[in-house]
Amino acid sequence: MQQLSPLPLKEKYYKAVEKEINRLFYEIMYRPIIRALEVPEKEIENSSDKAPLYIKRKVLNAADLIAWAEKHGFKSCLPAKDLHVTICRSRAGVCSKSIEKKSGCIFIDSKAGRKMAHLGDDGAAVLFFQSSIIESRWRQLIEKHSASWDYDSFHPHITISYNPGDIDLAALPAYDGPLHLGPEIHEKPLDGWRLKIKELVNAADPLESAIRKGSIYFESGLFKGSFNARTSKQLREIGARFNPKSKTWSYSGVLPPGVSMASADADARYSAVKDRLIASIDSVDLDEINSISSIPDVYDRTIEEMEEAYQKTIKSISLAPKLTQAQKGMIAAEWGQNLDKYVKEWTQENILELRQKIQENAFAGRRSSAIIKEIQKNYGVSKRKAKFLARQETSLLMSKFRETRYKSIGSNRYRWSGSMDERERHDHKMLEGQIFSWDEPPVTNTKTGARNHPGEDFGCRCVAIPVIE
Repeated sequence: MQQLSPLPLKEKYYKAVEKEINRLFYEIMYRPIIRALEVPEKEIENSSDKAPLYIKRKVLNAADLIAWAEKHGFKSCLPAKDLHVTICRSRAGVCSKSIEKKSGCIFIDSKAGRKMAHLGDDGAAVLFFQSSIIESRWRQLIEKHSASWDYDSFHPHITISYNPGDIDLAALPAYDGPLHLGPEIHEKPLDGWRLKIKELVNAADPLESAIRKGSIYFESGLFKGSFNARTSKQLREIGARFNPKSKTWSYSGVLPPGVSMASADADARYSAVKDRLIASIDSVDLDEINSISSIPDVYDRTIEEMEEAYQKTIKSISLAPKLTQAQKGMIAAEWGQNLDKYVKEWTQENILELRQKIQENAFAGRRSSAIIKEIQKNYGVSKRKAKFLARQETSLLMSKFRETRYKSIGSNRYRWSGSMDERERHDHKMLEGQIFSWDEPPVTNTKTGARNHPGEDFGCRCVAIPVIE
């Protein structure tokens, strides 16, 4: 009795399938959802030509701004080398080769549109200014090169300090000296892609800004959300009382007009987002899988690679015939139909789960972070599921391929060979070394009576070592 070595299950086989399944799920479900959220998306492309891009211009006369800030009592300032104007921060992939890098400097003497204001949750002190050159450049990147932008609008600005101290920026006269900006610098954004809603907040009122952003919301006499020193101070000023246990602020009076308007605006906006999300999920067409999937091409290449490996393995034993188109079609059809079925079922399951969470839970607190976390979680599940499907289905493909090819050279039986480690099932360990026929698979689960060849059972890592008698 002569034994043949089993063909190895190479990682590259399931990696290609995993990538395609994950891309497919993103295309039919997450792209429309991200568009409904109106946040930037990271393109999943096979091409390496597209990548996230960050464009900025450094402030050449940074010392002048620092001196101005020190004169007006700023507690601290950013180092001169870090003062810059951001022109593009595209998390969506763009073809950077087609974007010309502007090498000239910009001199801005006009004082039009200049003002000091806080920006973001961290209370950054920024200088806003007007520049038709920078604004038109930003518009060109968005419209011509399809760059994404995290904010509702674009306002050229320079961040001077993240810790300016107790300064009333609204009452502070803005820096009125010239601004010298250096050539464009193109680089990769430091932070990776994430689903996150951001807004450019120019309002001086920190509580109103936080409510409009969704980081704070008012419900049933309570302010809930994430509070910082500035919003907490304002809540105390309007008469709210902090509850240490629940980390909320109680308020029984009439809301200030600005806060009331901000709350109403946030409620209406999140309700609209919810409606768009539900509509985008309801419009997902599962049949689209068949029209955009390149999985057939992936498994055609996989079978060809396995056939090459098989010919090398069998060469020293006998002269094996080439895999016929009929055999190849039979193997690919059975595997492909199973995979299409599982991808559809899995997609439908995730769609229903996410829709239910959006409808019942995510907007209960009217906070953008709730729905974003749900989508991030669901997408993380989809990536893990893609990996599982790829491993499981490619293992089944390998098993079917081995059976077909070894039968073709007269090997009608095989010896069961497992890993024999702590992860291997007891029923599979009991089969170790036994000889079985390809026409009659052994019982691999004594409880259910299920019969499988090596590699066909759920997560099975066992292999069939064919024998020639």
